[in-house]
Amino acid sequence: MDDIAGWKAAVRREIAALSADFEQRFGYPFDEGGNYVAEPEPSTVDAEFSATLPSSLRDFYAEIGEVCLIDFGNGYRIYPVTRIAVPGDWALPTLVRPAEVGHVVTFGSTGGGQQYSMARETGQIFYLPPGLVEDGIHSSSFEQPRLVASDLQGFLRRLLVAVRAFVATGDPVDV
Repeated sequence: MDDIAGWKAAVRREIAALSADFEQRFGYPFDEGGNYVAEPEPSTVDAEFSATLPSSLRDFYAEIGEVCLIDFGNGYRIYPVTRIAVPGDWALPTLVRPAEVGHVVTFGSTGGGQQYSMARETGQIFYLPPGLVEDGIHSSSFEQPRLVASDLQGFLRRLLVAVRAFVATGDPVDV
C-alpha cells in the first residue's frame, strides 16, 4: 500500500471491525473516542517548520491529522503535527544516541511509552525504548533503538499488519 489515503481507509475499516464485538471479546467497552484516524486540520504550524519536515511526513500530515488506536494491543499513536513542531513541550527526542540514529523527528508512540522516530538523514523509522530524554537527547541504558522500517511507507505497512492481526486474533503484534 503506497498511498496514504488507502492506508487511512484500511485502518478505519479495522477500527470498525474491532468495535463491532470488542466488549464481548475483551470484557470492557471499546473507546470510540480513543480509536480514530483524524482528518488533517488547517495547520497552525508555521511554514518554516513544515519545510524542515521530511517530505514523507509532510505528505502524511497533508492527508491525516492524527492516529490514535488505544484499544489495539498496547496502543499506538501518531502525533498531530502541532505536537512534533514543539518537541521540547512534549519531551520528544530530537537526537538519539547511538550516533547511527542521529537527529530525528519523533512522530508516534505505543501505549507503553516507547516512541517511533524518523531519522532525518536516512528516513528510516526507529523504535525507541523508554529512556531518558534530556535537552532533546534520548538515551537508554537497557535496550538500544531498533530499526523497524526503511521508510514511512514501510512503517505504515507494518502498523497496518499489526492492527489487522489484532483484529483477527486479539493478540498484540509488534510493529
